[in-house]
Amino acid sequence: MRVSPGGLLDDFLSFGFLFESLCVRDMRVYAQANDGDVFHYRDKNGLEADLVIALRDGRWAAVEVKLGNKQIEEAAGNLKNSTFASILSQNGGTGNILCLSYTIFL
Repeated sequence: MRVSPGGLLDDFLSFGFLFESLCVRDMRVYAQANDGDVFHYRDKNGLEADLVIALRDGRWAAVEVKLGNKQIEEAAGNLKNSTFASILSQNGGTGNILCLSYTIFL
């Protein structure tokens, strides 16, 4: 990318995409160690989760990854949406964890 740390701080949107990619990578490592998978979810109505961690026994966790605090309320709303939980539970699984992960740089 040929960008300096200062350049990333000036382009918070790109920095957020990189941060989310790092989180996805790390969660894939943890999920695979527990015989699970990591997916992204987005439907035609715009309901989305950055990560859905699914284990073979049907348990899953929906995760929103945010770099700052401006999008927290919207992300939390997506995770609390009952339609979201019912869609992900179609195959008999249960959502045990809804997680919002964010980092704020000062």
